[in-house]
Amino acid sequence: MSLETLLPGPRVQKVFRLYTLVNGKRSTIASARVTEPSLGAWHSIRVVAHGPKIQAYLNGTLLLDHSDKTFADGWLGLWAKADSVTEFADLEVTGTVVK
Repeated sequence: MSLETLLPGPRVQKVFRLYTLVNGKRSTIASARVTEPSLGAWHSIRVVAHGPKIQAYLNGTLLLDHSDKTFADGWLGLWAKADSVTEFADLEVTGTVVK
């Protein structure tokens, strides 16, 4: 599962998306249009996944509420377009360790 937020840049798309990546093929599973965030400011992203239900928040606002059964467990990825300047800080992942 990958979360994308496209912030200001030469080709602003103003979207907040969830993707799956299966066998090297990326597919959008949920998407929301957003207003252009301010440059130079930090923004918070929160993703909550319980079973197939995935909720994604931008700056405390729920924007994506989706169910997807592609993965029961696995990896988390953060992604930004190649022409964007993006920094991630204070990444915290919590959950149950799969044995």
